[in-house]
Amino acid sequence: MRVPVGRSAFAALLTLLGCSPRPVPTGALAYPVLVLESYGPAVYPDEVAFCTTNERGQDRYRSMVLMDAKGVRYSVATAIAKSRDKAWIFDLAGNAPVHMEVTLKREEAMSLAQAKSWIAAHVQAKWSYLDLVEGGHARALAGLQTDATFDSILQRFAGPYSARSVEAEAQRVADERAAEWLAQHPAGKPPR
Repeated sequence: MRVPVGRSAFAALLTLLGCSPRPVPTGALAYPVLVLESYGPAVYPDEVAFCTTNERGQDRYRSMVLMDAKGVRYSVATAIAKSRDKAWIFDLAGNAPVHMEVTLKREEAMSLAQAKSWIAAHVQAKWSYLDLVEGGHARALAGLQTDATFDSILQRFAGPYSARSVEAEAQRVADERAAEWLAQHPAGKPPR
């Protein structure tokens, strides 16, 4: 039997004995799940939402790490396009839904404090939509520290600190500023 390159001898022994950890299907997760996307935290309410993307979004599953509603952290083991609504030739823009078959690798069950620090480390490491919040991501993380349960963390990032809510608020503020400027300059011309 050939052992895959890059595995430890102990992992190979477990595989030969049939004791290696089994991959976890997405149906076994406790939904909703919090995924640390490249643009920031995102909450998916169910399996269909989590496993549906578009042609351009398939790569995001490669390095995806997520936490379910019980605080268990998983990483993606495999992600394979299962079905497409349209043939690729009719979807050259890549916007049609693609349903993915995702299997996960269980990493660890986290305590509430570990989950908060895991999310905070990700948000602080790079720019995310949370920087658009008034007060920046520091304000969002201060609110995160007040959450007392996993469910309240998920509600925070599904509600007031979801990407849609934050971007809509930023757009509303920008529209207000534009309206103020137009009120001061009725001809729409910049001042001389």
